Amino acid sequence: MQSVSTGGNYKLFQGGLALTMDHAYTLSFYAKTDAPQTLLLHLYSDTCPNSRCMNDWHYRVTTDWTRFEVSFVSTGTGTAGLNLFAFAPGTVWIDDVSLREGDCGVYRRDFTHGTVLLNYTTAAQTVSLGGTYYRLTIPGSTEFDGSTVTSETSRSYTPPSAAAVAASRRMPK
Repeated sequence: MQSVSTGGNYKLFQGGLALTMDHAYTLSFYAKTDAPQTLLLHLYSDTCPNSRCMNDWHYRVTTDWTRFEVSFVSTGTGTAGLNLFAFAPGTVWIDDVSLREGDCGVYRRDFTHGTVLLNYTTAAQTVSLGGTYYRLTIPGSTEFDGSTVTSETSRSYTPPSAAAVAASRRMPK
């Protein structure tokens, strides 16, 4: 890209991508730029609500090759197009773009006082927490009752494509 006008963008497009509603997919690619910038990626089709088959994703791309991956559940059935937008002049390298059926599993992020589990799959998952944690306390809730847990099962607390939070110490009621 030699220039991008103020408020403009440069679009890389790939069409003809077959999607099926309520099926899980994983989209991945490698990218780098000659100067850091944010790229916008979306997957669209007229058969998906608001023409989006997955939420738009923003990726911060640097001068180092980085692999980006996102799992999602398609919101419609049809042929989709993949758009990748750059908003600043410069050189952007994209390699090994892949859209495959299937998901990339459950992600875990540990924090000082707890952990977050994100179930990107379309099935229930049981995750060992590796210690004692406590569910959050929400007054009146039978699920979020502050109980002690050593594992979480997505059937009860993290439905497919949802998250759960567990605290490493009991929260005040």
